Amino acid sequence: MVRSVVAATASSVPYGVDRSLHVTGRLALWAETTGLDRDPDVWLRNEVIDALVLSRVGNIEASSVRTYRTWLLRVRDALAWSGRGEAAPARMHADAHPHQPCTAAELAGLRHWAAHLPRQQKTDALALLGLGAGLGFTPKEVAATRGPDLGRPRRGGPLLHTGAKRPVPLVARAAWDAVLGEPAERAGAGFMFRPGRTVEYAKSLVGSRALAHRPPQGLPGVSVGRLRATWIVELMRAHIDHHLIAQATPSRGRAPSSLVPPVGTAQSEGGVSMIDGWSTVSSTVQYTGVRVVVRRDSVRRTDQSLGTYEYTESVDGVRVVALDDQGRIALVEENVYVCGQRLLMCPGGGCEPGEDPQAAARRELAEEAGIRALEVELLTVMWRMPAGARTREHLYLARGLSIGEHHRDESEADMELHRVPLEEAVAMCGDGRITEAGTLAAVLLTAQRTAA
Repeated sequence: MVRSVVAATASSVPYGVDRSLHVTGRLALWAETTGLDRDPDVWLRNEVIDALVLSRVGNIEASSVRTYRTWLLRVRDALAWSGRGEAAPARMHADAHPHQPCTAAELAGLRHWAAHLPRQQKTDALALLGLGAGLGFTPKEVAATRGPDLGRPRRGGPLLHTGAKRPVPLVARAAWDAVLGEPAERAGAGFMFRPGRTVEYAKSLVGSRALAHRPPQGLPGVSVGRLRATWIVELMRAHIDHHLIAQATPSRGRAPSSLVPPVGTAQSEGGVSMIDGWSTVSSTVQYTGVRVVVRRDSVRRTDQSLGTYEYTESVDGVRVVALDDQGRIALVEENVYVCGQRLLMCPGGGCEPGEDPQAAARRELAEEAGIRALEVELLTVMWRMPAGARTREHLYLARGLSIGEHHRDESEADMELHRVPLEEAVAMCGDGRITEAGTLAAVLLTAQRTAA
């Protein structure tokens, strides 16, 4: 199987066959030992590749982790192209000297330095820092920004930039809100950066300013590219969806797509927006497992106080109330290792990466209970454990049931299926026989909806 994968992808990856065979074989053997199916579509998934390199199986050197991951991702992509009968896309080359983001200490040092420059130099430096690190602007966007472009839709609200061509309102990062206010006010109707000029943009406009006014030794030079990289990293730390962040690196000459959602809206399925007025100072991964990531974040709240939050990240889950024509629901009883006891629950489990929650609900219902449904409707989406887990539970009501064979895995061998009248299930929620949060909510919501 490994040889077949390598043979199918050899002409589409930029590595020798020996390297492809080495990394693919190592991944396949590791997947076998962890109990995964003998299927390249399974062990070439992102999460499996990440689990392999993070486990350092076979004493993978720390310096080789990124290389192993890149090789395997290229093999996976090439296999997908081959399976679809497509030619491999043209190879892309990254900039040999990518901009490195500033650290929090470097950024604080640059702000302190800029704040103590002479009057016009101070205004220019703060405008450059704020527009680059606070809004992620390119040199052309920095140069084109005028005072009226920045404003607040309401008193005490966030600072918006309305001059850039973005699909949504562009909100300044909270840490740069006040910094941008002074240059914008001083500019009046003119340019914020180097307001005395008569041309809107010249190639040397931003670069010459950075060369003429260098920060003291120990601080990095002021570079729009580096400030923009810092902005992107801060968005990643705030859990903005990575697919949107990827759009922040367009071809040269094009303005970046906005990564900031409209004020007061939640992020898409891939992430969660920060609370208005809060900002993430740092975010570190403490542990990465096969199913869960543990993070520790340092956060600055609206009142500028600092707080530390530790939490887990994992795929969303589903629970399904399967209600038959006799008013009974399906409950499965199984041993739950972490709880140390058997629990009664609605059929459910975790979504596969990229899987639609409703599809996951149908899959889990069939696998655990052998039930298929004509109709599956959403009851609600709830947080599993808001203070400690960034994971949601999608609750569904299934009707129009047909019964078949279940397809439980080894961990579910002790599972038993019960059919319980809905009224009794509601009573079980109150007397302690049902204690799992998703099942409690799903049963009570079903009783409320069917009574309406």
